[in-house]
Amino acid sequence: MYGNLATIKAQHAIVHNFSDGVQTGWTDPKDISATIVSALNDDTLTTGVRYVISQWLTGKQIVAAFAKALNLPDLHWVEVTDDQLKASMLQSGASEDNAQGFTLMGSAQRNASFYADLRANAPELGSVKLSDIMPGLVAAYQK
Repeated sequence: MYGNLATIKAQHAIVHNFSDGVQTGWTDPKDISATIVSALNDDTLTTGVRYVISQWLTGKQIVAAFAKALNLPDLHWVEVTDDQLKASMLQSGASEDNAQGFTLMGSAQRNASFYADLRANAPELGSVKLSDIMPGLVAAYQK
C-alpha cells in the first residue's frame, strides 16, 4: 500500500496494470509473521503450502479508503498497459528485475487463475485490515 503514495501525491491516482474491479489479496507483514510463527510451532505440519491473506480488496475499495482518509475526493484508479507500468517503474528508479516482477504480478491478476489455488484452499484471513494501517499511510503521505 505504501508503494501507491507517490502517485497518489503527484497525480491523485493509484496506478496499476489491472482494472479497479479485480479483487486482490492484500497481506500485511504482521499477518505473514503470525502465520510463520504458527507454522514453526506446529509439530504436525511437515509439508505443504500455508496461505495468508489479510483482506480481499478491489481497486475501487482501495481508492475509496484512501480518498476518505486523505480527503482526496478526486482520487482515482488508472489502469495502464504492462509496458507503461514497467517503463514508469524503471523511470522511478526500480531495478529491471523488480519492475519486471511487479509488472508480471499485476498482469497475472487479470487472469482468474492467479488466485485459483489460494481460493480453493480458502485461507483464513489475517487480523490486520486496511483500516488498521491507514493512520500510518496517512502519516507517510503527509511527510
